[in-house]
Amino acid sequence: MSICRTIIASTLALLMSSHLKAQDTVPETAEVQSDRLAVLHAERRARFEGHVRAKYGHLTLHCDEMVVLYDTSGNITSLHAQGNVTVLSKENRALATSAKLNVQRQVLVLEGNCSLERGPHRLEGSRIDIFLLTGKLDIADARGSFKIDLKNGPQ
Repeated sequence: MSICRTIIASTLALLMSSHLKAQDTVPETAEVQSDRLAVLHAERRARFEGHVRAKYGHLTLHCDEMVVLYDTSGNITSLHAQGNVTVLSKENRALATSAKLNVQRQVLVLEGNCSLERGPHRLEGSRIDIFLLTGKLDIADARGSFKIDLKNGPQ
């Protein structure tokens, strides 16, 4: 079970942000809850199913199913969340059908009916790429609304 916690902690550390980029300090523990957990050591795969909730620092990920692949050292090679994906970080909320983490590039890719909300602001697209180190967003087929104060800029 400790390798699963290490896998989840490492994965979620990449997702931490002060608005979608890495936070200054990395929490030492992670909490993961699901209805079922299957660890297939020979395949280096952990599968969480049913009401998956992963909390790490100020980030919370909810989904129906999450599969984490890891190498022989326990380092994550990929993460796939599927079904009713919700990512919460401080005042941000991202929704999608699926999410994939590219560990090498440190990019979280949301696909399928994607939306990103912060307060009254809402952006939507067919795909949202979140660059975790910089907080940059690339949104395919972007549409949305946000409030602009002409004196002070976007709020």
